[in-house]
Amino acid sequence: MTETESQLCQLLRTALDKEFTGLDATTDLVDDLDLESIQVMDFIAEVEDHFDILIEVDRLASIRTLGELAQLVDEETG
Repeated sequence: MTETESQLCQLLRTALDKEFTGLDATTDLVDDLDLESIQVMDFIAEVEDHFDILIEVDRLASIRTLGELAQLVDEETG
């Protein structure tokens, strides 16, 4: 797991106040975690604040997994 993925896992736990186990790069934010769209958006807002980035909505539409989100964060912070 990359450093960004680890940070995203921690943010996910704190933003949604849930203890998720078995998170990895292939974890699907909606299907595997059973998150509703508002929960995903709350999490994304936390990600943007934590990494001091702005994720464009059109780029976000193609993100499904923690690994894909980590890659996007790395691109934006790179």
